[in-house]
Amino acid sequence: MIKRQNMITPRSSFACVYLDNGVYAIGGITKDNKQIALCERYDLSSNKWQQIAPLNNAVVNCCCTQFMGQWIYKFGGKWFHGGKMGLSDAIEKYDPRKNKWFVVGPVLIEDDLKNTPIWLSNMGCS
Repeated sequence: MIKRQNMITPRSSFACVYLDNGVYAIGGITKDNKQIALCERYDLSSNKWQQIAPLNNAVVNCCCTQFMGQWIYKFGGKWFHGGKMGLSDAIEKYDPRKNKWFVVGPVLIEDDLKNTPIWLSNMGCS
């Protein structure tokens, strides 16, 4: 087994996605139970973690995917504030060339939470 470098900020309940020879850790919760917007990229070639731009809002249990080998999209997640929990309706897009997250739209959440339609108009989809 090959020893790999530890994350800069250890976390759980984060999203993980592969893009361009790197594994990205997005958001999550620290061992102190603090939700974070922090993001990191693990370079598979160099065995090193690098801090990247944080999300616009801290979330846990979000979903991420890469799109067209160029961007990462973050969907939804949960937030905690003042002892209350809520569902995030944010969609964020990460551009690795600019090292920046952009809010591109909300997720529409239906009352029964059985179906989650998504607005695609501002996501670079044509």
